[in-house]
Amino acid sequence: MPGYEIKPAKWLSLDLKELWQYRELFWFMAWRDIKVKYKQTLLGFIWVILQPLVLMFIFSLLWTRVMKVGTVDMPYPLFAYSGLIFWGLLSSGISSASESMLANSNIIKKVYFPRIIIPASAIIIALFDFLMTLIVYLIMIFYYDLEPGFLKFTGLLLISVLITSGASFGIGLIIASATIKYRDFRYVMPFFLQTFFFLSPVVYPLSLFSSEPLRLILSLNPLAGAISICRSALSNNAVDWNTAVYGIMMTIFLLIAGLTIFRRMESQYSDLL
Repeated sequence: MPGYEIKPAKWLSLDLKELWQYRELFWFMAWRDIKVKYKQTLLGFIWVILQPLVLMFIFSLLWTRVMKVGTVDMPYPLFAYSGLIFWGLLSSGISSASESMLANSNIIKKVYFPRIIIPASAIIIALFDFLMTLIVYLIMIFYYDLEPGFLKFTGLLLISVLITSGASFGIGLIIASATIKYRDFRYVMPFFLQTFFFLSPVVYPLSLFSSEPLRLILSLNPLAGAISICRSALSNNAVDWNTAVYGIMMTIFLLIAGLTIFRRMESQYSDLL
């Protein structure tokens, strides 16, 4: 009886037909991980909401009372919270995707399915957490009596979410592949995310820096473009499309790099895990 050889897809080939065939597995893994994350927790998803809220109060006190640094034309708590929820989406997506392959090593060794389903389903967890924090964000908008246009707000918010999710998926694929081969990356991750946080305009505006080259470098951060687009929906400022385009281009680059590295190493995963 002739054997059947399973070969990984080449480079950027996603094999959408195969992914569609395994769509039920994708949603099953995403829902399973969400239930595991909140199982046996007293407050459940409220923990996801508390983290950006507490940080918002801390940074509001620090920036407005101690350092007295001005921001854009919106209340600073809302300014900070808008950045913190997108940072939560990015950091949670990167952390979940980068650890997903190791966490599912037993399944990978036993049965074949498109491996990219694992880190992709991990991004769904981050998106679920983001939706929880988004509820508080909408409440804050009404509290401060802001009236953004529905279509403008929804459209810009969706673009910001796509940029952030794409960047976290691309980075997550790169780190997931690297972690399988070199376990050191598991210990580097907290330092990487902490550094990334302070290099992102989460709690401060890019206009804080007078140096144009420095602002350009910081604009290459996909999160800078995503946050800038989202905040412009609530302010009188027009969208800074220069920063937005830099963010979109960097997100595309990270996705291509992540998919390329992940596909190139896919045939080695079972042996390395």
